[in-house]
Amino acid sequence: METRSCVVRKLRLRVNDCISTVLDAETAIAVSIAATFPRDKKPLLEILLNYKLSKIAISKCNDLSIKKAEWKILFEKNGASSTNGASFILNNQQLSKHMNLLESALKCSVTEREAQLAWKTPLTRLSCYMALYTDTPEDLISEVLGVIVIADKRRLDDICSNIEEIETDHLLLCNVLLHTAQLILAI
Repeated sequence: METRSCVVRKLRLRVNDCISTVLDAETAIAVSIAATFPRDKKPLLEILLNYKLSKIAISKCNDLSIKKAEWKILFEKNGASSTNGASFILNNQQLSKHMNLLESALKCSVTEREAQLAWKTPLTRLSCYMALYTDTPEDLISEVLGVIVIADKRRLDDICSNIEEIETDHLLLCNVLLHTAQLILAI
């Protein structure tokens, strides 16, 4: 099985090859995750990259986007318990509101022993939040927590529907991407 550092290295190489530049690992991880978001990728990539690079990245999102197996390795439940770099973003008032809604939606799942331990880590919480912006939030959250209780699926669907209906705060989501990348690199 691949290690987290191996996946980070591959992601960085793939992103750099696709957009013909050299990005630091943090930005490359953020770009790869942003490319995974069907609705929000364009504005996020425009924030993360300069104009020329963002145009290239937008046209190559299928190649840039993080794959399910990579997501699992980067955010697996035995991930970092360190809060280094995460306290600022997790204390953001708007993000805290979203996290509380997410935790409420996953209230049965996060009481499961395995998921309860995973939920305590900032990397898990941020990855679950980002999963809401993808096409497969249940699958990705399940990869991270190890389980999603059936009773939580409806509440999770409701949150995803809400996200589709409201305007995304792209600066906040971009900060989440960058802080998440910092946490991954700190492991």
